[in-house]
Order: sequence, then C-alpha cells, then structure tokens
Amino acid sequence: MEKIRNYTRRCNSHDYCKPATYHIILHKATSAPDFGALRGNPMIPYGKHGNAYIYRSPLGRIIDEEIYRWPEFYPSLKVFQHIVMPDHVHILVRVLEKTPKKFGFYVNKLKVSIKIRWNEANGHSIMPPVFLPNYTDRIIFPWRSIQVIIEYIRWNPHRLAMRHLHPEFFRRSRPIMIEGRRWQAYGNLFLLRNPFKDIVRVSRRATESDRERMKGDALFNTTKGGVAVSPFISEGEKQVRDAIEEAAGRMIHIQEYPFPERFKPERRRFDQCCEGRLLILAPMESLAFPSRREECLHLNQVALAIAEERFTPL
Repeated sequence: MEKIRNYTRRCNSHDYCKPATYHIILHKATSAPDFGALRGNPMIPYGKHGNAYIYRSPLGRIIDEEIYRWPEFYPSLKVFQHIVMPDHVHILVRVLEKTPKKFGFYVNKLKVSIKIRWNEANGHSIMPPVFLPNYTDRIIFPWRSIQVIIEYIRWNPHRLAMRHLHPEFFRRSRPIMIEGRRWQAYGNLFLLRNPFKDIVRVSRRATESDRERMKGDALFNTTKGGVAVSPFISEGEKQVRDAIEEAAGRMIHIQEYPFPERFKPERRRFDQCCEGRLLILAPMESLAFPSRREECLHLNQVALAIAEERFTPL
C-alpha cells in the first residue's frame, strides 16, 4: 500500500481547479472481478484485424459506459481516450475551464456512479469496492503531445499481450553489483551473458570519419550476434544507437537515473524488449556525482565492466 500511496501523490504546486489535461489510472480493488480478459493475437499490431484487445466483463462494460457519460454530467470535462484493462482503467481527460471543485472531486463522482451501476446490476446488493482508494494522475503539460498519450493508451492491450508472450523480458531482475553500486535490469537478461559484448564510446571530439568507423564496427558486431553496451550519451553514441536499432541489433543501455515506480519503457524501447533486443540497466539509487563529467565517466566504466563481465548478481 505504501507504493500505491506514493504513486497517487498529488502535485503540491498545481491548482487542480484550473484548466489542465490529465492521464489518470484507476486501479481495481482486490475484491472486484476482473474488468475484462485479453483476447486476440499479440503478434498483430494495434489497428489490424485480429490484434490483441480486451473483451470486457459485465463490470468492464459498466465502467466503459460511465466514462462515456462522464462529460454529460460535467460539461467542463472532455475525454480524449480511455481503455478498460483487466485490472485498471486509463483515461486521458481535459478540464476545459476553471471548476468550483478540484479535479479529484469529479474523479470520485465517476467512481461512485460506476459503483451504483454495479450494485444495480446485482439486484441492488451492496457489492464490494470496484476500485482501490484514490487514483494515479499525471499532468500532461502543453509541450507534451496529446497524440503520443492517446497512442500509448490504445496500445495497452498489445503491450499486455506481449508481456504474457515473453514474461522473461518484462521482469526487473534482482540487483546486480557493478563497479561498487547496485543496478537493476529490465529487458532481456540473457544479453548480459552474450560473449561478444562491445562497449560503444564515441568522444565528442571524434571526427566524422572516426564516428563512421566506430558505427561500422558496432554494426558489424551486432549483426554478427554481438551486443553493444553503452550509456549512449554523446551525439556520436546516439548515432550508433540509432543505426543499431535500424539494423535490428542488440543493445544494453545503461541509464543514469533509477527506474520510477511501475516503470514501462516508451513504445520504441518496449518493442525492442519484446523482440529480446534490449536490456536496460538503471542504478538502484541516484548516482549523485558532483559533476556531469564524473557521472559520464562512471557510466562508461560501468559499460566496460559489463563488457568484461565484471558484475555479480546479488
């Protein structure tokens, strides 16, 4: 429950009465039946015939209907996209004008209307709670693309189906000790044991010909079954990363910040995890180096240690 409370914490500096856009998640209560079941083929992309989808249960259908009706009761709300998953609900909603009540009031009213409908569907019995207390919210600031969030919500059944198909690629590992620090992994752990791991390190001072040579070396290694290891910090390293991605090569990406709660990579990296082409390593605690240069040097040392198999699973 502590994790849930952290994940539903509100932004103290934000006025929840003013116009804004939110991506909210309502989590199913343990006692409630599933909102639906996964159907379809995980290998078929979203939007194609036979793709993965959620077949809604009677409760799931009630939730879906009440979300559609929500703006009818509160015209200051506009729902852009929503999806009912088996154990949670995603809603992308905009508050169009300043409201007399905070946004949480309207979310609570939605949850109450769903509970009333569920009680009615069961002969007016008092049914157990449908949702966990509170909800998750993420404020969508103007510089973030609404369409990207819409696509993220639409692709949820596909991501769930891929996690069922390849569970080994979507579990955080036990901590790994590298260069005196604990790291956590997400993705294809088998990449750590690949014997052909090469570090990708391109100096910002490298010439264009040097960059092309290093890119060629990395591509040669990965297309022959090897793995590129790097934090991919410099522009040259990012160019190598992009080339490896385009060639469907395999990588271990070392990121400088810990995984957030309920971490899921964005769609591009998610697809790479699905295909077993990516492993993401993140420190268990913030690195907190006094300068960016020292942090980058440490990340490169971690990459070298991984390439040389100087790490220990805890």
